[in-house]
Amino acid sequence: MELGIAQVVLESDSKVVMDALAEEGVSLSSYGLLIADAKSLSHNFFQLRYSHAKRECNKVAHSFSRYAITISDFIV
Repeated sequence: MELGIAQVVLESDSKVVMDALAEEGVSLSSYGLLIADAKSLSHNFFQLRYSHAKRECNKVAHSFSRYAITISDFIV
């Protein structure tokens, strides 16, 4: 999976998820396997930062994701 992107900032309005991604060790939560997969993929980047953004500050991303799920041939 080579995207040619070396430095990434992953931003989310879910503080719980951002904290789980930033923590060392295994997450025993119901979404722990997804966190583990994301951590595994994080090694593909030279630099990766996790950032929590309040939902009010994330309206553009929220609108974009809502639009993306309406596109029938769009694969996320």
